[in-house]
Amino acid sequence: MRFVIAAVGLIAVVIVGVVTFSYLKLSAFEDKAAVAHGGVAIFNDRSSSGIRNDNQSILDETGWAKDFIESTQSSYAYPALELDISFDLQAPEKTYKQFRVIVEPLDSYKFFCLHQVLSSNGMNYAYYKSGNSLQLMVSAKSEEFLNQVLSQLNRYEIKYQIDKS
Repeated sequence: MRFVIAAVGLIAVVIVGVVTFSYLKLSAFEDKAAVAHGGVAIFNDRSSSGIRNDNQSILDETGWAKDFIESTQSSYAYPALELDISFDLQAPEKTYKQFRVIVEPLDSYKFFCLHQVLSSNGMNYAYYKSGNSLQLMVSAKSEEFLNQVLSQLNRYEIKYQIDKS
C-alpha cells in the first residue's frame, strides 16, 4: 500500500515538473528574467541564412557590457596585497656523523620494522642493496646513540653490523 502511494506521489511530482518547465520554456521566461536582472540576453532569430544573434542592440545601450568592452585599463589588482616570505639561512648543525650499517637480507616485514625503528628515533638514512646484504648510510649524533637505536632491531631478529671503515 505504501509503495502505491509513493509511486502515485512520484508520478504527480513528475507531471507537475514537466508542465511547469514547458510553460516557462514556451513563455520565454528565461529571456525576460535575464533582461530584468542584468540587461543582457541573447535573442536568436532563425532566418534563411542560419542562426543570427541580435546582440548589437544590447551592446548599444549603456551598461556594464559596454563599459567592459570599451575599457582600456590594463592594471591588475591581485587578491593578496602583501606577501611575506622568509628563508631560514642558518647553517645546519654539523654534530651528526655518518655511519655505514650492513644488514642481513630482509623480507618485507623485517624491512618495515627497520624503517619504523629508524624513523621513530628521528634518524635520517639511505639504503642500497649490495649482493645479498642491505647497506644503510645512517646519520646519528654519536656511535653510542646509534648502538642504542640498533639494539631495538634485536627484538625483530634483524642482524646488523656497523662498518668501522
